[in-house]
Amino acid sequence: LGLLKKQEISANPVNYDLFYTYVAGKNTALNEKLDEFLEGEKDWNHEEAKKLFQRFFYSQTECVLEDIRDELLRIVAHSLGSLIDIAGKTSVSNISLQHHVDKLAAASKPEDVLASVSMILNEARAFVTQSQKLEEELTDSSREISNLKSELENARNDAMIDALTGLYNRRGFNRAIGDIAPKCQNTKDCFTLMLVDLDYFKSINDNYGHLVGDKVLAAFAKTLRHNTRIEDYLARFGGEEFVIIMPGISLEQAKQMAEKIRKATMKLSLKVVPSNEWISNLTVSLGVAQYRDGETVESVIDRCDQALYAAKDSGRNCVMIN
Repeated sequence: LGLLKKQEISANPVNYDLFYTYVAGKNTALNEKLDEFLEGEKDWNHEEAKKLFQRFFYSQTECVLEDIRDELLRIVAHSLGSLIDIAGKTSVSNISLQHHVDKLAAASKPEDVLASVSMILNEARAFVTQSQKLEEELTDSSREISNLKSELENARNDAMIDALTGLYNRRGFNRAIGDIAPKCQNTKDCFTLMLVDLDYFKSINDNYGHLVGDKVLAAFAKTLRHNTRIEDYLARFGGEEFVIIMPGISLEQAKQMAEKIRKATMKLSLKVVPSNEWISNLTVSLGVAQYRDGETVESVIDRCDQALYAAKDSGRNCVMIN
């Protein structure tokens, strides 16, 4: 945050993630790109920041998805090849089988009858063997496709999950609210939104370091999970700010839940190793807004954000409604 302020760069979620990774030294390639900006070789702008974020934070997931796509194509091609092959062999077998049946019908000598029956049995046996082999191959392919579907679902989930807290990230939140809001026309108490911000979190990072700060965020995420419902959507909105989508809940019920979260946060305490100090007396500011029929997603988020800032202006550690 200090580096962002020094460079006069806004501390939005994209910029924060990029420069947090830069300061942590976790990605050499990203650091080289950011050095070009910091050394004045390039100007900083939102589009360039967005490109860097997409390149370095989503590349791994995209590679997984590409590998899964290629593997699915291989399995389908193999299965189709097997089907075409067995179909061709079946056609040949049917012609050959008919030939032997015709010979059997015309046979008069016992040895000719036995020879024809023997050939018919051989053809039938070969066909059964080919069919069994195809069935085994298709069963294996089905199993592989099922496994790949699971990997694909996991990859998609990873792309929407914040690695530190295990909650949805900004991308996951956008998808969740984008799915919920269109279903809310003419519906009472469709959903209520809550923004939660850890008060004075910067001082924790300044006094104890970012690793301790990360542990505080992870512990706070657990507090949120323990004090919300299973049907609620929890996401890390950016930095120390979190957002909760609460479907089918009234404004008064949402306010009660916000108070529950506020009180639970004040009871949270973490031991700092190796100094054996305790971090406690944490507080949060909370803003709550209920979706209104016909309202845009951007509008309800903005109203919720205004409520959050009103809570901060009122001295923090409180709940405000808009």
